[in-house]
Amino acid sequence: MSALSVSGLHKAYGQVPVLEGLDLDVPKGALTAVLGASGSGKTTFLRIVAGFDRADRGTVRLGERLVDGARRFLPPERRGVGYVSQDGALFPHLSAWHNVAFGLARRERARVEELLRLVGLPGLGGRFPHQLSGGEQQRVSLARALAPRPELILLDEPFSSLDATLRASLRADVRAVLREAGVSAILVTHDQEEGLSLADQVAVLRGGRIVQSGSPQEIYDRPADPELARFVGSANLVEATLEGGSVRTALGRLPLSDRTPAEGRNGPAIALVRPEQIAVRPDDEGAGLRATITGRDFFGHDAVLHARPELPCGPDELVIRVTGREALLPGAKVRLSARGEVIAWARR
Repeated sequence: MSALSVSGLHKAYGQVPVLEGLDLDVPKGALTAVLGASGSGKTTFLRIVAGFDRADRGTVRLGERLVDGARRFLPPERRGVGYVSQDGALFPHLSAWHNVAFGLARRERARVEELLRLVGLPGLGGRFPHQLSGGEQQRVSLARALAPRPELILLDEPFSSLDATLRASLRADVRAVLREAGVSAILVTHDQEEGLSLADQVAVLRGGRIVQSGSPQEIYDRPADPELARFVGSANLVEATLEGGSVRTALGRLPLSDRTPAEGRNGPAIALVRPEQIAVRPDDEGAGLRATITGRDFFGHDAVLHARPELPCGPDELVIRVTGREALLPGAKVRLSARGEVIAWARR
């Protein structure tokens, strides 16, 4: 059974459509990341699921319960949904303990200390929000959302206001807390790395609809179209010629994935080559596409190189991911080739 099932969801503000036939199933016990650019309708979708807004058309079901439809609308307090906003939205005049306990019946307040331990804040219940770090405030907000034992937790870009180091550690902790609590969750984010690293399922929202959903690996390896390929990770979209089960490119002949959209066709195409698929060799070592390194982003354990090919291959620059020790300096002459399976889209 799905924790959430949304079908044909439409929402407009005045004459401006935001959601246009959105469909999504969230598996029970899973964390689903809804990825989308700013303005794609992510927050509107979340507000409708929470019950803060009502859909113009379509249905929202939590488990077997219809909570939003043509003839039925349950308000937020009757849905059994927890909500964690970008800034935590804690009550500044209440301690962490009382923030978590807010709205709980007196007999249920024994759970507060247990929840504070669950989110990694034992002994901090007496502190007020201004005495907590940004990460600690978000942990309290998560504990408060979990307190009434919701069927579903909604996370609205909860890490966006935190610095990079804290964001990475808190993401892992929140994932562990949700697993231990056994609660289904939806994470709305524009951060592709965040969605791919945290989620069991990723759904990409564009133009008011879900254009593709699946496991993080599937979304990364087999995006539905070139635009989605660019959105989910770095992408080299190179000119190619389909020839049966392979494509011919300036980076060499590459085998097609058995799930490529252009399988079985022949003719002009666009092939997706991820940065980690490109091998770099010195200019005097064998065959390959000649190129010049034009930029380097060094991260220690690895590096991202930018290379300008001497022959047209589609993009003016290719993006390449290498280990830190292979990080060549700008100006270096190199030979490039690609490895592994690719997917391709036939040109119309």
